[in-house]
Amino acid sequence: MRESAIILALRLATLVLRFGLTLYVTAFIGLEATGTLGIAIALTAITPALIGFGLNYHLTRDVVGQSLACVIPMARDRALVTFAALILLTVAGVAAHWQWVGPPGLTEWLIVALVWFEMLALEHYLLLIGLQRSVMANVMIFVRSAVWVPAAMLFGYLAPEARSIDMVLAFWVAGHAAALALFAGLLVREHALGLWLAPRTGWVGTTMRHSWLIWISDIALAGMAFSDRLIVAQVLDTRAVGVFTLYWSFANAMQTLITSAFIQPALPGLVLLHRNDPAGWKVHVFRRWRLVTLLAIGLGMAIIAAIYVLFSYAPPDRFPWEPTLALLLFAAYGVRIGSEYLGICLTSAGRFNAYALSTIGGFAVTFGLLWGLTKLGGINGTAQALLFAAVGLTVVRLWLVRREPGELAAKPQS
Repeated sequence: MRESAIILALRLATLVLRFGLTLYVTAFIGLEATGTLGIAIALTAITPALIGFGLNYHLTRDVVGQSLACVIPMARDRALVTFAALILLTVAGVAAHWQWVGPPGLTEWLIVALVWFEMLALEHYLLLIGLQRSVMANVMIFVRSAVWVPAAMLFGYLAPEARSIDMVLAFWVAGHAAALALFAGLLVREHALGLWLAPRTGWVGTTMRHSWLIWISDIALAGMAFSDRLIVAQVLDTRAVGVFTLYWSFANAMQTLITSAFIQPALPGLVLLHRNDPAGWKVHVFRRWRLVTLLAIGLGMAIIAAIYVLFSYAPPDRFPWEPTLALLLFAAYGVRIGSEYLGICLTSAGRFNAYALSTIGGFAVTFGLLWGLTKLGGINGTAQALLFAAVGLTVVRLWLVRREPGELAAKPQS
């Protein structure tokens, strides 16, 4: 219980500080800087899925119950693949930027550093979760994602001439470096550094042969969540990304709270209920899905009202009131939260393939709608695309849940 309370406090503190960071950047640096921050967040979220090869899912499961002597060589082999993929991706990305945009500047190199750090940080987080070091894993999230935010704000206040998006990104990089130092310190304390020189395990080659569906599903899940800003940047401009990111930060805070409080904790109970009472599981799923969706939509309407009041006292050039965007975006996230709950329910029933394929299909539809509707309707079209895609994915997952058998499978006679 104490451990859960510590983790919840760390997550809430991270959420509040990151939300405050978006407001700070918008108020003191500008919407274009908020757009750049939104693009950086999207790239650091999508890249681990893109070059993760589905290995992190297996790593988390395979290290459970193992000694450090077994775990560290597996993590080392995984890290070697990560470094190779990051090098290739960085070379390709820099070459493409040089060809179509020009030589990368300081902002671009800071984002590259963040992508590298975020990729390694995710692996360290999953490794610690698998080793049942959940508090330490969440402490590292807090350090790399949020503990530096007040320092960046204070520095910007004391040295306004240095206040820029590059300053913010540099502090973010420093937070990652501090988290990496914490992880290294943990290895030293556990006398595990020497294990990085152990012989290769062959785990990567064996695991990659049956992780392709997880890999594609990971890419689709990250793409659904973060590709919107990249498409807005490509079709419109950085300021439009900034406006979208500003409103997204409110919707994302709502999603994070509901997911942490209602959806993620529900999985163990759903697994047991499906195992013992499939008919009761189905009734429970539909009842809770309606509750979660209505809660999300109701909370979203309350947040929209709060945004209206807040923005009416703020400079309109930095905090523009966009009622259509707000309504569409919060409606989309309300439906998406319900869809996320249905995805957890499919997982609890052991229907991983159904969950993965629905996610992949959902991403394909989302991506197509985002391109088309953003070109037609700007950022309002972007939010409209997210709403249509979320409704479609919800309908598919409702159908998949409805197809679940309503009684226990017959047990073989002894």
